Order: sequence, then structure tokens, then C-alpha cells
Amino acid sequence: MKDCQLPGLKVASSSLLSNSRHHQLLAVLLTLLFVHPATAQTKHSDSEMKEVVRLLIEREVQRSADGGNVAVLLGPNVKSNWIPEVSGFDIRKISYDDQKRVPEFYDLWPSFKGSVIEIAFTKGNYCKQAGRRYAFRRKEGTWRSKLVGYVESTTSGDRCDGCAVGSGVTYSVRPRVTPSGPPPRSGNLRLTGSVGKISCSKDADFVRCKAELNLKFTNTGSTSLIMLQPEGEYEFWHGGTSFALSENDSITYSFVYNSGGWPSIYKDPSYQRLATRLDQRVPPAGVTRVLLPSESWSWDTSIQLGFQEGNSCNSRVGVEIGWKEIKRRTSPLWLRVSYEMWPFNVENFKPNLGGILQKRWRRHGLLYLEEKAGRYWHAILTSEPIEFPLTQVDLAR
Repeated sequence: MKDCQLPGLKVASSSLLSNSRHHQLLAVLLTLLFVHPATAQTKHSDSEMKEVVRLLIEREVQRSADGGNVAVLLGPNVKSNWIPEVSGFDIRKISYDDQKRVPEFYDLWPSFKGSVIEIAFTKGNYCKQAGRRYAFRRKEGTWRSKLVGYVESTTSGDRCDGCAVGSGVTYSVRPRVTPSGPPPRSGNLRLTGSVGKISCSKDADFVRCKAELNLKFTNTGSTSLIMLQPEGEYEFWHGGTSFALSENDSITYSFVYNSGGWPSIYKDPSYQRLATRLDQRVPPAGVTRVLLPSESWSWDTSIQLGFQEGNSCNSRVGVEIGWKEIKRRTSPLWLRVSYEMWPFNVENFKPNLGGILQKRWRRHGLLYLEEKAGRYWHAILTSEPIEFPLTQVDLAR
């Protein structure tokens, strides 16, 4: 296999790189084609690069506590002539095919600015890697370095059977921030639920599932709350489905599956009819519901799911769990579902309808809205974690 060096991966300090490897390669080629003569690269010898790689490995890879050798897998972008021999480490370069078969490896992304070598040292798997970017300069015969930024790369869509879920970024280059909670809302609406029947069947290289849900909307505030409810042709828009390996992972948004999409701006006649139904002096029966403080309303619905057979790359979660991995697990997954609670497209026909109705109906309660962005009011509600026993489900014969 011929060595491949990609010297043009560049990221501004403390910024994220989030492109597919195809986009990375394109950026590299453009960098090489349009480099200005005044910033021409200084050619560094293989021995110099080997010394820099040695320094990076000794700095970034933890040694074994018992004194044994630590296996260090380097990605195919690393030139073989740059790989050093370092005491305490068993360093090996993997092939392009091996990238999808191993759970974790390191990669190097060098660039050259005169006598300075800038190099990103990343760790992760084929789907997602993250790392630090250093600038090396030789001074008085010694290589000196400083941290100049962080990088992150992602790949989407490809299957990766060797990638382990939860290992999208196996080493954190920045402190992780745990979300403090949902954004402020005009009312306190809580969504909980339980799972009923789950049925799954094979469809080519995918597994398709249907799950029945019983969802409960609860007003946790001290004021009556007005919410829309499905009636006739109007249904809540189901915009998001996420799975986590544990309840705590679900609470902290550490998902292994994340799928969905939200409506775009369009003037469908159904929204015009809904706008007319809503534009009343009091909350109209059928399409709205008033929840008193501590009152709940239950709604039965179903969701559709699709899984690849093996684990795959997903830019939202890193490694997306596949059916084979699900079936190997003994503990349940944890589900969160998200719904659009205010269909903003009604305001294409009646501008600012959400704000108008919230003021008009205030004697009856508070219309559930979250925020106004541009011309439209919005409201999206995400459920609390729901135990989802998908590991116990067998494919239909």
C-alpha cells in the first residue's frame, strides 16, 4: 500500500473541524494548489518528523502502569518513515481497510509554515476523532512545542463494524459541559411515557421497527396551561428520536442514535385551515386542551425506527448503534422523543398568531410557546428518558 500524507488539514485556534474525510481531502488539495510562494513549505527530513512524532506519542499516550508495552495504532495517513521506535510502546500503522475494523487509533495531520511544523494529533475511531494541534519549532538543536488549537473530524454514513458505540471521541480535548436543562418556557409542560408493543423486521441491510408509545403531558406549574392536541388532520410533528445506553447518558445527551427532521417553511393548505380553527375568542375544543396545575393528559401514538445491521458513522453521535450491537446488549436502551407543540407554519397565514392567542386566551391559561425567532413562534417538547427494551425484541419471521 502506498503511503498517503495529507498535510493541509488546518483549523483556527479553539475551533472545530466537522467535515467528512472527502471534504478534508478537497480542502487539502486546494491548500496545495494555491499556496503562495512567500509561504512555501520548508522540507523537513524523515528523521525530523520521526522525532516530532516520538515527542507527540510520549506526551499524549499514557504509559502502562505495570511497565508493559502499550499498543499504539497509527492511521494510514502517517508515513511509514515517520514512525519511531519508543520504549514502552508497540507502534503499528494500520491500513485504510483496518480503520473500520479497530475500535480506536491515532492519526496525524501535519502542515508546514516555514521552519514551523504544525501537527494535529487526534484519537478516536473511523467515525469521529478529536485532538490537540501543536506547533513545533527547533531552537538550539531542541524541538520546542506549544498548543495552538483543537481539531475534531467526523465521517457520516459509512458502516464501521469495528467502531464501538460511546467511543466517538475517546479522549476529551476540552472540558465537557453538562446541559443545565431545557431553555426557559412560558409554562411548565413535562412529557413522560412508556413503551408498548415493539415489532421489527428485516428490510435489505436495515432493520425496521414500529413501537407503540403511551405519552403523558403534565402541567407542573401553578398556572393553567393551554396546549394544542392532535385532532382531525392535525398531528404533532415528530421531529426527533434519540437512544442512549443508560438513563444518565440520556439525561446528559450522550446518544448512540439520533434521527429526525423538522418542518421547513411552507404554505400547505392544512396549516391555513388550522390557523382558521385556532383564531377564536376562546381556546377551541378539539384542537386545544387546557391543563390545570398538576393535571395530565395521555396520548397513544407510534414511532417508526430504522437501524443498520452494523454500527455506522453518524455526525450527530459519532458511532451510531446497529442492530447486531443492540442484540448483544443485556440492558435496555433509553429513548427520548421530541415533538413540535406549536406548528409555526400557521403564521404564514396569520402572522404572529401564537403571540396574539397567548394574550387573547390568558384568562383561560397560558398558551404553551417557547420563543419567537424571526417571524415565527416556536415550541418543541422533548420527553424525559423512557426505558426501551429493544434488546428483547426478535425479528419477525
